[in-house]
Amino acid sequence: MNYEKLDALVESYKGELIENIRKWIAIPSVQGAPAGENAPFGAEVRRMLDVALSDGRRFGFEVRDIDGYAGDISMGEGAQTMGMLAHLDVVPIGDGWTHDPLGGEIENGRMYGRGTTDDKGPALCALYAMRAVKEAGIPLKHGVRLILGCDEETGMSDMRHYASKMKMPDYGFSPDAEFPVINIEKGGVNMRLSRVTGGEDGAKIPVYSLYAGERPNVVPAEATAVVGLNGMTLEALNDRLQAGRRSPPPA
Repeated sequence: MNYEKLDALVESYKGELIENIRKWIAIPSVQGAPAGENAPFGAEVRRMLDVALSDGRRFGFEVRDIDGYAGDISMGEGAQTMGMLAHLDVVPIGDGWTHDPLGGEIENGRMYGRGTTDDKGPALCALYAMRAVKEAGIPLKHGVRLILGCDEETGMSDMRHYASKMKMPDYGFSPDAEFPVINIEKGGVNMRLSRVTGGEDGAKIPVYSLYAGERPNVVPAEATAVVGLNGMTLEALNDRLQAGRRSPPPA
């Protein structure tokens, strides 16, 4: 196996890969309203899937569009298939950026932009790894399939649809999050917590509204709460809140 040729190919792709990541993150593929046939997550996500599949086709791979919910890019054959699961959708852009969130600017060796690490950059790295193996002529024991979902950030309906239409890989990994330390995703749990109260009368600190970001899976840039003072000063309210933070939880 010619690892030196493989390493040389990977190194030769560096400049092109950087420009391709910039091309991908320039597309604000945040979930939107359905935009016609095969665009269940909106026009921008549809555009992102088209660009990704076009890149896979350009490198000589077989590509499939699964009704706009996902796509896949395949190489090789074998008794089994290794899957690489990535996604093309991103969370909302948000506020507080110091760089253009769609620009892919590089500073001190880091690229900035929504999707650079979650998950467009890793998805492209997987695609370029496939290209390097193909161009180096390395034989494969099993087939390889890069699956590109379009609804990972919102509800995973992309993978449910994909699994209902396609045979899933026999094994694989996800080049997402802090890969390779994190290489699989076990899922998540969303909960709604509520409490029935008798109204603001008698409440020590009545709460009128809470805000902690646009999505439950996004660390918010800021969180706010609108509360009543009930005759307290701001200093007294702060003291009460600080005391609550120091108090042990109920048994």
